[in-house]
Amino acid sequence: MSVNFLLLAAFGGFVLLLLAALPAWAVARPARAARIRGAPVRRVALWWVAAVAPWLALWLVVVTHQAITVDADTLGETAAVAAVGLVLYGLMVALPVAVITATVIWMAGRRRVVPGPGDGGESPR
Repeated sequence: MSVNFLLLAAFGGFVLLLLAALPAWAVARPARAARIRGAPVRRVALWWVAAVAPWLALWLVVVTHQAITVDADTLGETAAVAAVGLVLYGLMVALPVAVITATVIWMAGRRRVVPGPGDGGESPR
């Protein structure tokens, strides 16, 4: 392997790590986190349904032994394949990372510390 290939692979891996961390950062911002803490249980469940649905669809494609092939010969077809890949990244990676982060924030918001009975100490509610 050439050094150029290794540098390109390292750069690509770094970009993928940044793209995976971006949804968590966007969800954990203070204003958004405050709204997430006040979300009802039904809304959190709906987030999970939205995050799991693309993976369920992919699982069904794999179980039924369907082949997904792409032939991109022109620049327009290549751009379309790149756009579909970006949408799939959003559905398969960014959405689940955002939902997991939001669920952690939501659960932390539900575990407020209140004074304990009798001793004035602090205990989780």
